[in-house]
Amino acid sequence: MFKLLVGFTTVFCFINAGICAQIVLEKTEVVVRHPVNRKIYFNSIKFSSDLSKFAYVVKTSDGFQVWVNDEPGKIYNSIIKGTPIISPQGNRVAYTAMNKAKQFIVVIDGKEDPVLTGADENQFSPDGKRFYYRGLANNKQFIVLNGQRGPAYDTVVSKSHKPKFSPDSKQLAYWVLKKNIFKLVLNGKEKLETSIPDEILFSPDSKHFSYIIKEKNQLKVVRDDRVGRAYDQVLYMLYSHDSKHLVFAAQKKGKWFIVLDSEIMEAYDLVYAPMFTPKSNRLIYFVRNGNKFHVVQKQKLGPGFDLLEMIAVSNDGQHVAYSAKDGDQAKIIIDGQSSKSYQKINTPIFSPDSQHCAYMAKKEKWTMVLDGKEQSQYDAISRAHFNSQGDLAYIATLDNQMMLVLNGKAHKNYDMAGRLTFSPEGDHLAYLARDHGQWFVVVNQYESKLKFDTFLNAAGLYFDGPDHFITYAVRKNSEYTEFIRLNFKIQNK
Repeated sequence: MFKLLVGFTTVFCFINAGICAQIVLEKTEVVVRHPVNRKIYFNSIKFSSDLSKFAYVVKTSDGFQVWVNDEPGKIYNSIIKGTPIISPQGNRVAYTAMNKAKQFIVVIDGKEDPVLTGADENQFSPDGKRFYYRGLANNKQFIVLNGQRGPAYDTVVSKSHKPKFSPDSKQLAYWVLKKNIFKLVLNGKEKLETSIPDEILFSPDSKHFSYIIKEKNQLKVVRDDRVGRAYDQVLYMLYSHDSKHLVFAAQKKGKWFIVLDSEIMEAYDLVYAPMFTPKSNRLIYFVRNGNKFHVVQKQKLGPGFDLLEMIAVSNDGQHVAYSAKDGDQAKIIIDGQSSKSYQKINTPIFSPDSQHCAYMAKKEKWTMVLDGKEQSQYDAISRAHFNSQGDLAYIATLDNQMMLVLNGKAHKNYDMAGRLTFSPEGDHLAYLARDHGQWFVVVNQYESKLKFDTFLNAAGLYFDGPDHFITYAVRKNSEYTEFIRLNFKIQNK
């Protein structure tokens, strides 16, 4: 191997059988340098999905400010926890600040909205073009949408039933309290009343809207303004992926059942966790009948177990896997076929091409089981990843050392390792590792020569092309803390 340093660029040529098989070019860029007397709130860092922009809170001797990459914002008395936030597209940043008069100010794209007594629950729409937050003034609450203040109410409900955008970003729904009555507000218009606010749900295509109301201790599902039957309880409301079907679990007179497009299915002692297959042509759910739990597919009751937990469906919708327990023994059921028994089993996963199924299982130690075959045993195993070609990778721990396991083969040991990331086409695999107190990148089994104090956890690794990925590292000395952008280019010879 030889190394060529040119400015901030490091070039590595890895030798395989006497031929330069692969070249990895590393390029570093110091994005921002903070003096050590500034306190950086690392848990506030938010990245755009492509890692081109990040925002975070910094405390100086004068107060708090939000930085976006290397650009500082205005100094305030404080920045409210949970902010800043970045739009899904990464081109907009918003946060809530408090001035010395303890007034709240929402800052969007660097511009201040009018001061308020309170402000919280801010969120961008999926397309990033709309932004709302909940405001408080004159003891009344309201929604501010793209700078426009909506009607004032006694309360705008937040937290578990906070305002929700439709997937196409064109609609906004939320619950309000007005004169001791809860009402749903959809696109600024008040809908039906309820004694208790409950779930609100848009269909994936945004053409349908459902919510739950409570009248005289009975729950009803409202779908596109049509009020359904009354039930004692309603849970797990869900639209199919193609938006054509609505399902939920309901209870009446002590029995639970699935309601699919107003059709009531067979009743059981308990019904939970309904899900549609990816093509929306099949409904699957769990039930309890007496002391046994079953999976229901195509309205047929599967075998009974003491407990059923995690379920997975392949991308083509043809394969179903779930974990089951009988006594103290756990097993995986794949397409009706049972695995051998283990002490513990974690969630099964299918490969993108639907041809392989893997899961973690434990007897005395943990093993990865791929297509029914056990791999080596370890003290711990991280969540596994398939690439588009069906290769399986995970990080395993053995005797306090961590290592990549790729297609069953263990690679080099490190003190720590994580953030496994395949390239989009599955040709390359990168992850972060630490040895002797320093962090670095491992790509296709080769270690980067640049070492750092740590990486920014919020960033991870991002492939922005088939052979190029980026991440962010932190380097500290007695004078500065630096945020460094790392660019990796993989070239095959």
